[in-house]
Amino acid sequence: MRTVRQKSLWNERGFTLIELLVVIAIIAILIALLLPAVQQAREAARRTQCKNNLKQLGLALHNYHDVFNGLPLRAASPVGRDWLSFNETMSGHVALLPYLEQAPRYQQIMDKAATTTALSFTPWSGDTMIRQDIPAFLCPSDTLAPRSGRNNYRFCLGKWGWRQRVPRDTSEWGGTQRNDGMFGANFSCNFRDILDGTSNTIAMSERVQGGNDAGDILEGVGTNGTLNDGWGDARSAETPAQLDELVALATSLVDPVTKRFTSFKPYGEIPGERWSAGGVYFTGFSTTAPPNSPAVMQENWDHSHMMIPASSRHTGIAQVLMGDGSVKAASENIDKGVWRGLGTRNGKEVNATLD
Repeated sequence: MRTVRQKSLWNERGFTLIELLVVIAIIAILIALLLPAVQQAREAARRTQCKNNLKQLGLALHNYHDVFNGLPLRAASPVGRDWLSFNETMSGHVALLPYLEQAPRYQQIMDKAATTTALSFTPWSGDTMIRQDIPAFLCPSDTLAPRSGRNNYRFCLGKWGWRQRVPRDTSEWGGTQRNDGMFGANFSCNFRDILDGTSNTIAMSERVQGGNDAGDILEGVGTNGTLNDGWGDARSAETPAQLDELVALATSLVDPVTKRFTSFKPYGEIPGERWSAGGVYFTGFSTTAPPNSPAVMQENWDHSHMMIPASSRHTGIAQVLMGDGSVKAASENIDKGVWRGLGTRNGKEVNATLD
């Protein structure tokens, strides 16, 4: 009679060290392949949310235009007050608040403005509701700056890089004629003034918030004294060649290896920290240079003397709101002439379209 011997569990063969390491390596490779896909999916969702924010702003602009037969002023005083006497003007974002389900916040700002003495009026200081962030003004792909009342979406001033603030003295500041975009200080544009058509003209664009890294060309602002070196006063730049030299000047302030500013001046004020303030530094941009180009300003902290391009954290592009309410992606490699043409309300620019 054969005796059946029971197999001991101790004789079972287990994993060898090599087999275990191979399994771990395979799992690591799968994770490495999966993570970029997850990140891309998340960025796609953030980009879609950013696009939706711009669409909401486009609807608000059109609703405002329907009511007032014109677009809001980029920088203006409260209704019934002397805008030249105010220490700081209110931005077009304030005017759009009632059309973004922010009517109580708008009324609070108006009530304060009506009871505040002239040069002490600053629409961002003191009031919690004014200083709070508004989701519709924030791109989810950007890193939040260490301030409140932040803003990622700016009004297009056109191709000019200079004299873009409210003119306290028209002989000194040059007035609003320097703005050939859809928005200007103390200037209300009507859709009929947009000669190329609203579908071929930029209304708003993204710009990265400042405050995290002043040396970063996407969020910082470079400086170069009075900007008179080499080719004359940059404030008089008008021709394409002069605008090109202004762009070259801004580029010269950037280290070609590190892609960081070599000459910049951090200020107490942070670009994009005040959605309620009318200064170009906070709520405006120009199409002098393509998206994600370096910004430049005068050393003497003059809000009017600066070139502020569009920028974003979306790789290689900035999303822009067109005058007809559509949102398109503008490449950072777009032709400068086309980009400048898209930024103006003038007609007859060559190939001034975005696909």
